Amino acid sequence: SAQCYNCHTTATPLWRKDDEGNMVCNACSLYYKLHGSAHPISMKFNIIYKHSCRGTRAPCTSLTEPTSISNTPGT
Repeated sequence: SAQCYNCHTTATPLWRKDDEGNMVCNACSLYYKLHGSAHPISMKFNIIYKHSCRGTRAPCTSLTEPTSISNTPGT
């Protein structure tokens, strides 16, 4: 099975390739692109968190929900 070249994980939502063609997990790839260095093993999480819009900051809105702006022309 696939294994991350950097952190050796086998569970990731997305596999990517680094500049040298090695298979890396999503977390290591994104960390490298942001910081320009390998993702430290000490920062590795063993749990994959799914993205959720149920955050505490703001409620999630759907693109299909009607807006509060009136659709009547000229108002």
